[in-house]
Amino acid sequence: MVTPLLAQLGDPGVLVSPVGTEAGKQKLLRVIKADGAVSEQDLGPVSFVPLLPGVL
Repeated sequence: MVTPLLAQLGDPGVLVSPVGTEAGKQKLLRVIKADGAVSEQDLGPVSFVPLLPGVL
């Protein structure tokens, strides 16, 4: 997980984010921060697509 995001995450806190660079090769990751400890849970494969300006 990206360290700057973890630094911004409150304690306790939860971050859910797609991780991966290739379309179709991403996973949804839940990061939980509690009592100074960080744990990650893979929520499975996802495929996010970029939003296009002007398209609803």
